[in-house]
Amino acid sequence: MADHEHCPDCACCGQKPMPLTVEQEAAAITRDGDRQRTHGHPCEDYTRTAAMWSAILGTEVTP
Repeated sequence: MADHEHCPDCACCGQKPMPLTVEQEAAAITRDGDRQRTHGHPCEDYTRTAAMWSAILGTEVTP
């Protein structure tokens, strides 16, 4: 059986790859995708967001 992870179009065997689970797709988007390039690592983004909400609410918000 072909290693479908390394041939996403499966041209090597003609089979369609199994679709990503929601968890796999979310991880790919946040860890390696455009989101990380534009917003940085999720921990950094959440920390910035918490700081903004802290200023708006006048109380400390933590990520």
